Amino acid sequence: MSHDVRSQRHRPPFVPPHLHRWGPVERDNGLNRHPLSDPVRRAQAIEQTRSELTTRDEVALALRMDRGSAGESQRAYAQRRGISRDLVRRVEADDAGRLTLEAAGELLDGTGYVLTVVRAGTEVEKPSDAIDPERLVARDLAGRTLPAHLAISVQRFPSMSWYLRSGGWLTKQVAPAWTYTYDRWASASRDREP
Repeated sequence: MSHDVRSQRHRPPFVPPHLHRWGPVERDNGLNRHPLSDPVRRAQAIEQTRSELTTRDEVALALRMDRGSAGESQRAYAQRRGISRDLVRRVEADDAGRLTLEAAGELLDGTGYVLTVVRAGTEVEKPSDAIDPERLVARDLAGRTLPAHLAISVQRFPSMSWYLRSGGWLTKQVAPAWTYTYDRWASASRDREP
């Protein structure tokens, strides 16, 4: 079996299903660009996502923001709050099934947000108004949200480690649009504090 590099170069990239809604993947300087690496498309996606948020999504954002401001992993956050890590994971991933109003209210206790009923058209501050807009659309290539307790940033070019993991310069994978910074020494010292 011969290995022809030219045929690999012209093979279309694999595009994860969750990226299809944001537009086509474009080839730029030999790299398959994430659709949201374009600032205009990203701004449109943020506005579209913001308009589609449900009450359950707002509860999940409130938990993520509270956890992010505390700088805690899901495990540490759940332990401090006295709830299960699996519940935190499911609520943040919008996989909690039916979340009752009572359960949502209990989850919001201590986050600075409450469930409330207001007259239609009344302006209220929601978690989606206070969160970093990038966090509304930032996902890894598997469609998962990025860790709430770590700083994220838009990246123009992927790191060298991404190229090495993805098959080198001729990769057909889509380059991620965001990255996060994990400082294991800072998190290790934070975990040791009483």
